[in-house]
Amino acid sequence: MNYKIIHDILFPILNNGRKIGIFCSGGFDSTLLLFLCLKIIKENNLNTNLQIFTVPRHDDSIIHAQRVVDYMNKLYNIKLSILAVGDPNVEHFKQVSSGFKLAFEYCDQILLGDTSNPDEIPNGPNRIRSMSALFAQPFIDYTKRYIVELANQIGFIDCQTISHTCTESLTIRCNKCWQCQERAWAFKINNYVDLGNM
Repeated sequence: MNYKIIHDILFPILNNGRKIGIFCSGGFDSTLLLFLCLKIIKENNLNTNLQIFTVPRHDDSIIHAQRVVDYMNKLYNIKLSILAVGDPNVEHFKQVSSGFKLAFEYCDQILLGDTSNPDEIPNGPNRIRSMSALFAQPFIDYTKRYIVELANQIGFIDCQTISHTCTESLTIRCNKCWQCQERAWAFKINNYVDLGNM
């Protein structure tokens, strides 16, 4: 995957005059997705109405998402805010799904940073492709291997240090949970050094 591919997917979504919601967990994939959206908006001088949503999970997702949004606000001189939606007491897919109803009170279409699970790491979270045009999942055909590669290709190295991957630790990465293993695999297969530790 390269920037042109993702640009060609995102540009018509961001340039259709609709209110666009982005679910941001503070993780690597949603952080890169938000960065790419803002990059495309700026490069094309689009007047896109964005709203950031976060499920208030027990891994301090609000704190991690806020760090990402603060970074983007400073980088692009904008004022995005986060709206907490969804039930943190159910499994990951249901957490996000539970927030959709409220999210659609604020936006017309939702962008999700879902990736495909790599075959090399079994027993991952339930990530599925939505059949509804109300949802866009530009990364769903790619594993995190390609997401890490894309972030490095476009020079967004900060994605490593501001994103929080671990689902077991609120601060330093545990390096044991499935999400930590997936991230470590993605960097290793790309022969990149991961500068982040969250």
